[in-house]
Amino acid sequence: MRLKLTTLVSLLALMLSTSCKKDEYVNLKATIAGESSLIGTVEGSPFIYNLSLSKELSEDLPIKLVIDTTETVKYINKDDYNPIFEYSSDSGKTWRKGTASSVTFPKNTKDLKIRLNTLDDKKLEVHEEFKLNFTVDAGDKFSISGSIDPVECIVEDNENNISVTYGIAIYALDNNNFNLIALNREKISDNDQKSIIDNGLKQEVKDDILEVTSFGDIGIKYLEVMFDFSADLQGFVRNVSKSGEDQWYMGLELSRAYYTVDPVTKMKIRQKYNENGFFGYVLTHEFGHIMTLNQAREMDILTGPDDCSRLYIREGCAREASALDGFNTAFYDESVTLNEPSHVTAYARTNIVEDIAESFAYYNSQEDTPISSTDSSGALRKMNFVANLISLNKFRTPIREAINVKLPSSYSDIRAHFNRTKDGKRISCIDHGKIAQAVKDR
Repeated sequence: MRLKLTTLVSLLALMLSTSCKKDEYVNLKATIAGESSLIGTVEGSPFIYNLSLSKELSEDLPIKLVIDTTETVKYINKDDYNPIFEYSSDSGKTWRKGTASSVTFPKNTKDLKIRLNTLDDKKLEVHEEFKLNFTVDAGDKFSISGSIDPVECIVEDNENNISVTYGIAIYALDNNNFNLIALNREKISDNDQKSIIDNGLKQEVKDDILEVTSFGDIGIKYLEVMFDFSADLQGFVRNVSKSGEDQWYMGLELSRAYYTVDPVTKMKIRQKYNENGFFGYVLTHEFGHIMTLNQAREMDILTGPDDCSRLYIREGCAREASALDGFNTAFYDESVTLNEPSHVTAYARTNIVEDIAESFAYYNSQEDTPISSTDSSGALRKMNFVANLISLNKFRTPIREAINVKLPSSYSDIRAHFNRTKDGKRISCIDHGKIAQAVKDR
């Protein structure tokens, strides 16, 4: 029996369509794995992560990717990386673009490199982190076993850094601009601290610092920012000049401007900026140091201890008619007896430098200062010393107009009057029993 030509052609076509080509491979089953759970890179360089399959697949396998920053304080900012993932199946010789949420594991391959490019923004930053999460989009088509653990990713900032003494950051002041010049990358432990580094100081903080420190026509050159509510150190200043001029370096604890202690639970709670006046008090105290230790008018660093006929401290020899030398004569001479309380605060007892700065801050925190007499407490007499010295009392009005300055609640309840009851009745400072009772009665 003979086949017609058309029938033969049809049979050949059917045979070709139902037979397997020699190089055709069908497999939709494999085990997937990732290389590690921690990778790192330097800012400006890419992250590269390796995936592997136990067998080659005959279809492209979609891989979904998510950059997760929800559980890390040192989160990577979105402008610090290119969100488009890239991938390579030929050991990095060529790269294809994926999307911001997926790449493809190409068929007929067992190894895949995934790349995310970070950007060098020339900014001083913390070492940033994020978590890279993978999801194999197998659907009903594939049978994929194994899993890819979330990967911790760390981007080390490549900007040079200098050491920070106590806090988290140092700013250099130039024409009222706060320029970040150093940070303590290891100390960033909460979102408030991270925000300061990323976004800079809030304008309200900068305004108050600039205004208060400018009143004495000396100002500050550097600001070290601290932000640790549990820390004891609230502020400090030092003159960093080595040439006989004033270049003041100030450190301030900013957490107390935004948080306070709940009187009932004793827990930290948020408050409006400087609502309780504590930060204003600390800033005023540190400003008082600058006004009593500056080299322009108060201290002589060229006269050594052997040639100094007045008070000599680490900062130099007190000049004639300086606030500190007058304070020393009035209250630190061996012949002077002071009624209790002799100091405005316990901290004022540290040394004469802290004593005059606390007296200055305490004076500025009060609505008024009662006139003292020889029967008054040493604390009240010291406040009157500040009140009667033009080089210090001239700052009271501008400071109080510029910033909320209040006595810290943890300090003495006797407040500025010291030798009066709550109703204003005078008590002799020698009568310690009545003073104690007045404190107890508020």
